[in-house]
Amino acid sequence: MNGSRSLQKPLGFWAIYGEAWKIFRKYPGYLFGATIAILVPYSLLNIYVSARYANPKALQQMTQAFSQLQNTPEGQAASSPALSAAVHGYIWLLAVSLIYLVVAKPFVNGMLIFLVMYLTSKGEAPSLNDGSSYAVRRWFPYIGTVMMLAILVIGGSMAVSLLLGVPTAVVSLASGLHWVYLLLFILLFVIAIYFAVRFSLSLTVTLAQPIAGLMAVGQSWGLTKRFFFRTLFFLLLIVLLNGIIPLLISFLGGGQMPIWLSSTLDSVVNILLTPFSVVAVTCYYVDLLVRHQLGA
Repeated sequence: MNGSRSLQKPLGFWAIYGEAWKIFRKYPGYLFGATIAILVPYSLLNIYVSARYANPKALQQMTQAFSQLQNTPEGQAASSPALSAAVHGYIWLLAVSLIYLVVAKPFVNGMLIFLVMYLTSKGEAPSLNDGSSYAVRRWFPYIGTVMMLAILVIGGSMAVSLLLGVPTAVVSLASGLHWVYLLLFILLFVIAIYFAVRFSLSLTVTLAQPIAGLMAVGQSWGLTKRFFFRTLFFLLLIVLLNGIIPLLISFLGGGQMPIWLSSTLDSVVNILLTPFSVVAVTCYYVDLLVRHQLGA
């Protein structure tokens, strides 16, 4: 694809979306082949589990079962059918979420990112078989980066809480100025946004390059150093793109839509939007790489 060669020079903000749209239009077979092959089986499982365990009645029963647990003798609680059903339901809901995060998402993203990187280096599209093989090879590194991000987030949260939370509590108690807590919340929110943006490309790096863990996080940190606000606004647009349609569906349904229908529509929207979103973020990542190499 000759158009992919434009990824080898710095692009304007909107030109990156334009490049992603070119890839989206020219290679729908690869994009939707990869997305459908992975997300449709997951979506069917998600629709089934949501319809059975995430409907209002089921959620209410699970909540009641857990709330009654503290007032029930231990032996009776262990054998309670209601409690067993509640635990079973929460396990299924958690399992579906984990399947998406550690199986479906890395495999589909890996195949889509591989397309962009292959186009950038070779100027032609790979086969779905090559893409799937690549995604399988990058799965363990992807999990390693996820674990590294979890360690950094948990450790960073604890450190920030100690450094800011304790002094703030002391000042607030001593002065009686409770608005100090509001300032602390705002400061923590700003810090969280800052680190989220600086770490935001870590998983993309892992699936695009033969690195993982702290090295992938470090590359994301370095690439976004001079482009913090550019990255922030780019990712915000992607979030809005993926969020506004589900919100419209929910609004049009008036909150009365059956859970199976809502889950089905959400799955369809996810399958339609995922290819463009992943391609756009990957194009943005490649643009940052080019800028870093050229010192632009």
